[in-house]
Amino acid sequence: MDKFTQAQRRVFINDIDSFTSKCIAKCLSKHTVEADCSAEKESGLSKSSDTGSQSYKVVGTISDVLEEITPYVLEAYTRPSRENILQKLMECDIIIYNITQHPEQVEEARWAVTALHAEKNNFQQQKTFILISTVMTWACSEPINSDELELPFTDDDFRRRKPHPNFQKHLELEKTVAKLGKMDRALFSTYVVVSGLQYGVGEQVFHLFFKMSWLGQENEIPVFGEGNNIVPTIHVSDLASVVKKIIEHQPKPFYLVAVDYSNNTMEDIVKSIACALGIGKIQRKPFEEAFLKQDLSPIRMCVLGPPAVGKSSVSQQICNHYKLHHIKLNETISETISHLELMVKNTPSDAENEESTSVIEAQELLNIVKDNMEQNGGFLDDQVLVKVLMDKLMTNPCKNQGFVLDGFPKTYDQAKELFHVDEHESEEKASISSYNKKIMPEFVLCLDASDSFLKDRVINLPEKLVQEHKYEQEHFLQILAKYRDKNMEEENVVSYFEEFDINPLLIEITSLNTPDNQLLMHTICERVGKPRNYSQCNQNAQEEASKPIEIVEKAKREQKEVEEARQRSAHWEIFGTPPNVEDLERFIDGYFYNCAMEDSSVEKPSKKPSKKRKNDSATDTDDLTTTEVSVSMLESINKKLEVLSLICEDVKGLKVSIEFFSQQVSDLQRDNAEIHSTLVTVSAELETVKKENKMLKETILDVQSRSMQDNLIFLGISENTSDNPEVEIKKIMTTSLKIPQETVNNISFHRVHRLGARRGNRPRPIITKFEHFKQKIFVKSKGRELKGTSFGMNDQFPREINER
Repeated sequence: MDKFTQAQRRVFINDIDSFTSKCIAKCLSKHTVEADCSAEKESGLSKSSDTGSQSYKVVGTISDVLEEITPYVLEAYTRPSRENILQKLMECDIIIYNITQHPEQVEEARWAVTALHAEKNNFQQQKTFILISTVMTWACSEPINSDELELPFTDDDFRRRKPHPNFQKHLELEKTVAKLGKMDRALFSTYVVVSGLQYGVGEQVFHLFFKMSWLGQENEIPVFGEGNNIVPTIHVSDLASVVKKIIEHQPKPFYLVAVDYSNNTMEDIVKSIACALGIGKIQRKPFEEAFLKQDLSPIRMCVLGPPAVGKSSVSQQICNHYKLHHIKLNETISETISHLELMVKNTPSDAENEESTSVIEAQELLNIVKDNMEQNGGFLDDQVLVKVLMDKLMTNPCKNQGFVLDGFPKTYDQAKELFHVDEHESEEKASISSYNKKIMPEFVLCLDASDSFLKDRVINLPEKLVQEHKYEQEHFLQILAKYRDKNMEEENVVSYFEEFDINPLLIEITSLNTPDNQLLMHTICERVGKPRNYSQCNQNAQEEASKPIEIVEKAKREQKEVEEARQRSAHWEIFGTPPNVEDLERFIDGYFYNCAMEDSSVEKPSKKPSKKRKNDSATDTDDLTTTEVSVSMLESINKKLEVLSLICEDVKGLKVSIEFFSQQVSDLQRDNAEIHSTLVTVSAELETVKKENKMLKETILDVQSRSMQDNLIFLGISENTSDNPEVEIKKIMTTSLKIPQETVNNISFHRVHRLGARRGNRPRPIITKFEHFKQKIFVKSKGRELKGTSFGMNDQFPREINER
């Protein structure tokens, strides 16, 4: 038992929870070795002492947290830093990097093998690095003898192997691993295992065909393409065994190809799966249908607007919703510089011709970018900036999933330079109305806000963001004014997109419609439509779909309430506060109460009885006095009721006036809406006329340019009243351009004349229209002979082109 423990070796495997790495870990783990021993003993097979004495402690990285450590993994590390990874690698005897499933692991594997090689002098014992690559690094290789395609590849083929374009980095890593392992194999040995397409134990590559056959929902299982291509494959358990044999026996060859002897075509594989699990029928389909069962066309979007309007916030929300790439200027520049530096640094000195050419180009671009930033105070001029952005937009992630271009282009010229047709396009395609369809935005979002709103927003920003975006007061006002000026020009960035019938979505940002408002995002989604990527699971999709509905409805209700309150406020400001019925009732009740109080305060005669009534006449006098008081009170009340009646009439008249003015306001609002609608229609028609006028001008300019393509302008040729321009031109051709006389005699012209009316002693230019375009090109090619003379020669272009 002690001997067995001492023989244990520590093995590191990356992405240990992935399909291939998991199977290799199971094969190498002590648990699996013991199970294998038991199985072999039961079957009566003997086990070699070399194999029986070996067992392994498996550790590695995982992409997500495991609920519990599986029995075949001793330690699992979740997204560790590179410093921590290197520490774990130094503790291991065997390092296995599998790059067949996740392309992002290529860079980590390159770093790992380079870092370990740099630390080899600190090794306690020999370490072995095994890279599991893919046969796709041979995908574009061709055999020497095309008539005998079944002949195996040779060492010469190995040196000339060519990868599929998407696996160029895999090939470069294979060469790096092989080179580093040759330097000191006693301390650090390396192996490259080129694996066929893996299958079995859960499936990976062929999962789609297993699933379709098992479900039985399709009558025919698709075979994409002709299906006659031979697919190099290997069972994932066999691949794990190959890796185990390499660890145990340390073979002399450092490069091994791990494929089985099946020699099956794609049609054979699919048919076998269909027969085993389904009804056995297959159908050939075009390659284009392999991944286009749903709309996966990229969404390309451009977000424009003044500074501090919230472009980055909105862009990030769009990217999160549609799973797009957020293209920011500063990040793209930094990323480009880092990538170029890494490319130059990590390329070996004995690289092949193609690699060395790429390195030279990368170094040249890196120098250009750094020099340009140094000359412009940390910024790039338009030409270099457009080059950097164009390279970014032409990368596969941007071309496949799409992107959101944040705050660029800012001008008409920048847009024209960025989205123009490639230089290799034919002249017919490269017309004035051409653009690069691979990167031209499909949607353009234009945010805008008032200057006061933008200033308030900057004032309320955290100081860190102010410093990061350089939004100090003076600088912010300058860039805001510059933005407004550029957008007032006839040719601005918005007009560029409108030329190609890409109508921008204009959104006004206000305190009610902020960049983080869900209603704003809802408006954008209505224009763009559904996401175009691989669907989420049904539960997640339903949850994501149900969330925005309630939020949007609530936002709509709140916005409607605020808008109604705003309209009421505006209405009251014009006509004053309308009379309230309850207030009027309280006024009338108070009036009657005051009247009653005034009546009760009228001075009444004393009613003190006489101690002695002399006769009955005293009683009659008291009754008369009481009657007079009552009459007086009634008269007072009648007078006040008359006044109150007049007040009520005035209130009724005021109410009628208010109703009249309200009707007038409604009529004015209706008229205003009609005028606004007419104005919008007229504006649209005016824009259409402007576009047509601009296109007509460009067409006329194009016709003029074509009519002048056979023309040359000669400058500085003296003139007199009797000179013959054609004779003077031929004389210049002979004496100054060094064209033989015989050749000059064969040159013919449509016409030769001076340009414009003569003014003063300055000679007028001579316009020469050649009969043959080739003769014009020949004469123009001799223009270098005029260097150092007083003569000049140029192509003739329309005045508008010269002014550009």
